[in-house]
Amino acid sequence: RFHPWAVVLPMVVIGVLAWLLMGRAAPVFEAKADVQVGETEAQRSFDQDRGNDAAELANERRFAKSDTVLDELRIRLGPGAPDDLDSLNLDVEIDDTADILIFSALASSAAEAADRANLYANVFVDERRESAVAGYSGAIELIEQELEDIRSERIEVRTDLDAVIIKLAPLAADSPQRPLLEEERATLESRLAPQLTFLDNQEAAFIENLSSLRISQSLAQTGTASIASAALPETDPLPNAGTRALIIGEVVGLIMGLILAVTIHNMDDKIRATGDVERYFPDLPVLGAIPYESAVRKNRELTVLAAPHSSFAESIYQVRTSLRFMTLERGVRLVVVTSANPSEGKTTFSSNFAWALAGLGEPVVFIDGDLRRPVGHEHFGVELAPGLTDLVIDSRPLSSVSTT
Repeated sequence: RFHPWAVVLPMVVIGVLAWLLMGRAAPVFEAKADVQVGETEAQRSFDQDRGNDAAELANERRFAKSDTVLDELRIRLGPGAPDDLDSLNLDVEIDDTADILIFSALASSAAEAADRANLYANVFVDERRESAVAGYSGAIELIEQELEDIRSERIEVRTDLDAVIIKLAPLAADSPQRPLLEEERATLESRLAPQLTFLDNQEAAFIENLSSLRISQSLAQTGTASIASAALPETDPLPNAGTRALIIGEVVGLIMGLILAVTIHNMDDKIRATGDVERYFPDLPVLGAIPYESAVRKNRELTVLAAPHSSFAESIYQVRTSLRFMTLERGVRLVVVTSANPSEGKTTFSSNFAWALAGLGEPVVFIDGDLRRPVGHEHFGVELAPGLTDLVIDSRPLSSVSTT
């Protein structure tokens, strides 16, 4: 059996509680600061291959949420600052249509929200600049070291050739040793030329890269990110959270209510309809269903006699017919009517059923076996005594305790 109250009650209770709790919350103000993370005109004119697509914006957002930025932010906020952005009520989103990061802050006052949003944006800009400059500095150091290695290798390669040149320097043009040394120098120059040319080309390429990095480092110092629009205090707070809390509470209440209703339904083992009987007792036939009518029980009259065309009387006839069809081969001489609990309509049904059987011309004996609260005699308008107890205890003859 479905219990609507199990669904409605949690929805109402949880929804109202959520609305009361959130509806009384202090007003919340939001402020937003925009940071341009695209390249400057000077950077674009120097580095034309660099883009700032969605992936790069996502990287910038990750950097804005990194520990590097968060640590500096906590330092500027002072002792006692929370450890994460959620606790600080700070967030950053992407506006990829304009290469902009939107830094937002929530606070109980408009001024505090604006200050925090601007602080977060400025910390990001400063840390982004320092990170870019540090990155270029590291690259410059690596290239300078490579240049030193190339120059050292070049000196080592030219060792023998430079020794011959040194020997040739003091000799006169007509010196007998000079032709031999000239020939040795030419041989060394021819053999070392490919290696020296390669080292010279490497040195030239590294020098060009070093020059480019130094220019980029100078440009980065002017800023790889800048405040496009500072946060200003808002005059109106965010919409009250009560309505949103009410909706969320109703949804949560609905889910909990459905779970409760299903649980109650699965735990309910009461027999309420014909289908329940067929489900719990598949081997027993169902003869019919008798409607519950309080007026029939209160009046204690034979409804099949007083109202033979009523729904109650029709249900009695259906049980009578079903029983006769089931027992065509073997006649039924005894029908016992019982139930698990008192006041479930045993006497009302059995008295009307007995009258319905008698209506077919069958001889019927109605025995009221309820020894605690017998009311069967009232349905037939006869006296209670003598009755079944007198028959059993006093051993009276059946004719002395029966009424026709």
